[in-house]
Amino acid sequence: MATDPKQINALFQEHPHFTAIINTFKQRNISTVLDLGCNTGTHLIRLIEEGFAAEGIDDSPEDIEIANKRLNDKGFAPLASIAEIEAKIQLYPDASFDAVISINFPNNNILSNLGSALLEINRLLKPHGLLFIVIPATNLTEESFKSTLNQHFKILEFAQDQQQNFIVLAEEK
Repeated sequence: MATDPKQINALFQEHPHFTAIINTFKQRNISTVLDLGCNTGTHLIRLIEEGFAAEGIDDSPEDIEIANKRLNDKGFAPLASIAEIEAKIQLYPDASFDAVISINFPNNNILSNLGSALLEINRLLKPHGLLFIVIPATNLTEESFKSTLNQHFKILEFAQDQQQNFIVLAEEK
């Protein structure tokens, strides 16, 4: 878990684009969502409050404990689980979700195997499912990231924020 106060605060704040993503999900009749790297559950809770069938996974025991306590405090079942992410997502059947979100999660292992990670996320999505990903632009150029992303997804929206993160909404193809 983060120890820097700014990083800790960020774990409990919703991403600035998230309300727009929620609205897009509703317009596209999304019902099932996987929060890949759910951290302390901020986005997972909002998804559930908005009526989505959502679950989250993360590789931090501390974050999952916080997420499940927050879910419980709101009267929701503990829908966040700790797992070695790559192993856990392989357990889901193909086309398990209408959407996958991954906000500021991708760890070094995923970043080093980005093509494989995106292929696995694509496998989890139903046809025309959506991916909302916020990924650090460190060690990635826009061109290389778009090229990798385009192998498995149709990019619907692409931006870069002030913190040098790529912000992407993409559709399974």
